[in-house]
Amino acid sequence: MTRPPPLALRDVKDRAVYVAAPFGAPTAEERRENVARAGALCRLLVHLGAYPVCLHAAIDAGHYGDDSDPEQRAVGLFVAQSIARS
Repeated sequence: MTRPPPLALRDVKDRAVYVAAPFGAPTAEERRENVARAGALCRLLVHLGAYPVCLHAAIDAGHYGDDSDPEQRAVGLFVAQSIARS
């Protein structure tokens, strides 16, 4: 397998796409479906040559805290919004 050439940061920023898709849902099953759809969208974007940034899996795994705890959820939303604005 050949290694792709290194990219300049400018090239990465030009091709970066923030995926804003539904996450929360009334049931755990619907939330899993939302995470799966966001993942499928990321795979499509990679296929099209973009560099997707999608926090769904990280949020679902609790990387930003417990989404059911209002204080931890607020921190997680702040992080996600900060990334989206950058």
